[in-house]
Amino acid sequence: HEYLQLVGLTERVAATAELRRDLGANGMLLLFRAGEVAEHFDRIRADGPGEALAARLQSIGRGMCDPALSNEIIWSGLVDTLRFSGEDFEHHYGLVGAASEVADRAAPSRYTFDERVVLAHTMLLAPVMQHFGPLVPGLPLHGVPWMAGVTARLPAPLPMLVAGMVGDCVRGPSFDRIAAAAANGEAEGLRQLDVLRSPQRLRQRMASFFTALTEARDCAPGAPALSVQATAIGTGAFGGRAETLGQPFMESLDGVSFRDADSEVGKADQVDFFMLPPPKEGVDLTVLKQVRIKGLNPLKERPLGAFPLGWDAAERVRVIVAGFDPVSLVPHALRNRVHSLEGQLGHATDLLSRILPRGPGSRHWSGEFLEVRVPTALWGRPEPQPHEAYTSLRYVPREALGPR
Repeated sequence: HEYLQLVGLTERVAATAELRRDLGANGMLLLFRAGEVAEHFDRIRADGPGEALAARLQSIGRGMCDPALSNEIIWSGLVDTLRFSGEDFEHHYGLVGAASEVADRAAPSRYTFDERVVLAHTMLLAPVMQHFGPLVPGLPLHGVPWMAGVTARLPAPLPMLVAGMVGDCVRGPSFDRIAAAAANGEAEGLRQLDVLRSPQRLRQRMASFFTALTEARDCAPGAPALSVQATAIGTGAFGGRAETLGQPFMESLDGVSFRDADSEVGKADQVDFFMLPPPKEGVDLTVLKQVRIKGLNPLKERPLGAFPLGWDAAERVRVIVAGFDPVSLVPHALRNRVHSLEGQLGHATDLLSRILPRGPGSRHWSGEFLEVRVPTALWGRPEPQPHEAYTSLRYVPREALGPR
């Protein structure tokens, strides 16, 4: 019952978006405000599409540089190019891999700069059922001295709304070319660098989503409280610094009307921001509006993805905002990598069954949670012992398991 209520809430949120593409059973890609990236749509029309979008437009009989192309056609073409391919941005942008691979990745991306900005404003939204928590890197099921925390199966699965936002990659060969052009005074390089370094777009994406979420929640009778856990988008692997992005990230929700006290309408909301490692400077929680319901890195009181005893899914909706990959759909989850929050959500919840394409004759893709042994060498532990491993979990497709 609570999951169906969450699906209804998600549909009301999606109804406010200007552009939508459904994924799997209950997932969707949304662009809330096309006007926020109007300049970038205009440049795509004027300068022409990148490799991936050009191929897609050609397949549907559209011209390459057509001023009549609508925002909807451009956006639909871009999201059509996103695949469940397992390719992550770390490899696509040449951030990891052998030296030869990095050199190869110095070639231009298959997306233009302005196409990447439009895709970065596109959110993946999916109501899921969480089976394990809290969410910790590696998802260890037993204590491992050099890993932070342990996850465990919840007494019963609980509903959660997953919001995947794309961060701006500000490292690697692609970014280096932009920075070098800006350093040489080139107008295009300066423009692109200004876009990437401006926190305004992060504010827009967060504000658009949470405004839609709170308004959709408040329009229904007996609406539950929101328990939000938002990780700083654009930091970590994306290369952005929490000292720079952290404050704008938190302040992006100052214009959103959360419930800041219990009332006859319902419980107060709770909004927690997570930035790990914690920023040493540049972040001040106390200046935020509605600060009484907001927290920063409450790892002991409210760990990421944890449900306290007595959690009532009818009274509260858990919402997690995570940084998702910009070049394909949930590659870390598909590749069984759980060092990122995207990967953890793919294997501690049934996210994959909600967004992957439906198989022939079935309502949706399905899988099972299995215990696995993971060699510690895969985590880059200094001097791992031979055959040393820890116990973790993975969400495995049923067809890969064979007859049971």
